[in-house]
Order: sequence, then structure tokens, then C-alpha cells
Amino acid sequence: MYRPDQGILKHTLKQDRNVLNTSTTDPKLINEAFSFPLISLSIEEVDKLRTHTLSLPEEDAVIYEPVFDEAVIHFNHIAAFDGMALHAKEVVKSQTWAAFYNVDSPIMSKLHGYPTRENLHKWFAVNPYTGVKIRPESVRFVFLIVKYDKEPPIYIWHGWCGIEMSGKEICLIATDGTEEYWKNEKGSSIDGGLKEHAAMATQLLLDVFLYSKYGERHAVAKTSAKPKPKVKTQLNSKRPWTTATGPHILFLDRLPTNQPNAETGTGAPKKPHRRRGHWRILQDPRYRHHPQYGKRIYVKPSFIGPQQTEYEGNIYKLIKPLDEIL
Repeated sequence: MYRPDQGILKHTLKQDRNVLNTSTTDPKLINEAFSFPLISLSIEEVDKLRTHTLSLPEEDAVIYEPVFDEAVIHFNHIAAFDGMALHAKEVVKSQTWAAFYNVDSPIMSKLHGYPTRENLHKWFAVNPYTGVKIRPESVRFVFLIVKYDKEPPIYIWHGWCGIEMSGKEICLIATDGTEEYWKNEKGSSIDGGLKEHAAMATQLLLDVFLYSKYGERHAVAKTSAKPKPKVKTQLNSKRPWTTATGPHILFLDRLPTNQPNAETGTGAPKKPHRRRGHWRILQDPRYRHHPQYGKRIYVKPSFIGPQQTEYEGNIYKLIKPLDEIL
């Protein structure tokens, strides 16, 4: 199965002079991420996700309900740089790849200078810039790769991200190695632009979570129907993405099928479809002991019909918890 992120990964894994802030652990981290769900977004899809999140009521947009514990998000967008002239900005197409790892993953313990769980939770007790508490369950290790169109350098940033309880701010802390590399001669940090990319990647992942709950389309995991080769060969050792096992995440109106559309009518099976999510007051007497009784609750979308299908050599599987009703 073709991976849309293979181009940027191919350049990164070369680890030549154009890859800035590379380390010996990078290939290990990238190989680990090949088992993560891959969410790849075009410029248009990035804009749709942002628009969808901005249209949600504020109290809904701050709810943290992750769909994936670990994931890779790969996207294209337009980056604007301040020019020399007043109010002048240089606009450049940018490509970003970000892998989010569980901080307790076994591979984390193999990283040089990785902090203890206790120290990590101390760092992310509150956002040092705002003083607002951080959601401890939201803290993830981030491996970020950024490439600008028609420019040879590949920029790498390693660190941690955490989300404020309010959901309004994202806290980012770079690793010691990253801090040391991205400093100028005066010792001042120069990784601000990369942190902006990391914050955007984190926000987009949150937008994906929100869209999975409130969006009109349903999230589907696409994987190859043929098992990946487990034996290393000369070819796949140079192209590790060919043996990636992680699913490609898509947002679809319905699962693909080779069957003609079912006719509607008495006794005819309904076409697979998604039952839209909606708000309601929890007032049925049988729920009188529920903590939300008498309050407005959101009933999650559900999917009616088969939840998995095979189509053109790929398996498409509906992602839970879209069909879980509160």
C-alpha cells in the first residue's frame, strides 16, 4: 500500500548533511511509527478540519477524547515568513510529519537522557508559560520533521506536548539535544518556527479526534489484505515503509463495495450508512441515577451496516468508538 509520507521519510533516513538535528535514534523512532495509524492530509483537508473545529460550540471543542493512543499525522500547508519589508510576508508550501508516542512506550526508555515518569509529570503539571494545568493523559513524545518546498534542508525537532485543561493552549518542551542544537551563537533558542509546526500538528490531531466524534463522515482504517513480509531483505531494509503495518486513516461517506446499490423498499436491506450524532436531554426514568440525568448530553454517531469490507486488495474497517452510544 502506497504511503503518502514516504518521500519525506526517504530523505530523512538518508541522514546526510541536509538533515538538520539528526541522531542515531531517528531510524528506530521512525521504524516504530510504521505500526501507528497514518493520517495524511492535503492543504484542502487541513482547512476543512480547522473550519469544522472552529464551528463547534466552545464547550465541545475542549473535550479530550483521543481516538488513537499513538499516531502519525502528515500534512501539507502554507507557511508564512516575515519579510524584510514592513508587513511583507513570504509564503512557502510546507510538508510536516509528526509521530506521537505514548510516553511509557518501551522504545522511549532506550532514548538517551529520557526523563523518568516522575520528572515528566512534574514538567507537565502546569504550562510554564500560562500557569494553567495540563491534562496528564494528553502528554506525548513528539518526533517532528519539516520540509519546505524547493528547499533541500530537512528540519527535525524532538520533544513533548501536553494540552491545557481548558483546551486552549498546547505546551511544548524540547529535549535537551534539540535545545542544544537549535541555539544561536548567543545561546538563544531558535526553534520557535519548529515549535509552531509541532503545535499545529498536535492541534490537527485533536481536530481529527473531534471530527471523528462530530463530523459528517466516518473514520475508516485502510490496510492491505496481504500480510506484510516479516523477513528483512536488501530492498525493504532500504525502504522500510514497504513493510509498514499501520493503517491509513480515511474519512468516508460509506464503506466501499463491489455490490450495486441496494434498492429501497419493504424487506430490502438498508444501505450501510451513519446515524448522525445529536444532542438530547437525558430524562428517561431508567437513567435517574446517572450523573448526567436531567442534563443535555451528546449521543455519539453510530454506523448502520457492515463495519468491515474488502475492496480492491485492501481491508476497510470502521474505527471505534464512532458507534458507541453514551
